[in-house]
Amino acid sequence: MLFRSGNGPLELRGVRNLRVVLNGVLYRSGANNIYNPFLSRANNNPVSLQTLLNLYESGFDKVYYLYRDNFNSTYSPEIIDGLKNIGLTYTSMVPNNDSLRFLVLSDIYQQIKNPGSGAILLHCWNGWHMSGLISALALRQFCDFTPQKAWRYWQLCTDGNDQ
Repeated sequence: MLFRSGNGPLELRGVRNLRVVLNGVLYRSGANNIYNPFLSRANNNPVSLQTLLNLYESGFDKVYYLYRDNFNSTYSPEIIDGLKNIGLTYTSMVPNNDSLRFLVLSDIYQQIKNPGSGAILLHCWNGWHMSGLISALALRQFCDFTPQKAWRYWQLCTDGNDQ
């Protein structure tokens, strides 16, 4: 499942470069902002509210935006609380230290331990760098990837944008 420009099924049009990391548990993508035919904007934004609702309807219950750019100006605390009320958590964070990476990996572990609960989506701007980094860490933690194999996974999933 890989939609480079977000032209996959309508319910997933708000994301691009969607990839399975741990089937049923963890997925990664970029925001489909620049290619979005309904709300085109720069990629350095969180996904749209419609995209979040589409993801929720598709079985996701946690979405991480792995940057902070434009998050607070797009999503008020009231909107975030409203999403939580329907069962979807949308969080913005830059996992640039061990404690923040640990929080994300702990959520992934909880999803693994609770099969049938909703899946997690990690998204950055293009689905390459930050979502790839955390995905590679998850594969090391939960699938015994070696550091070399995790690095190669990250490189391959950048679609040649690994510089």
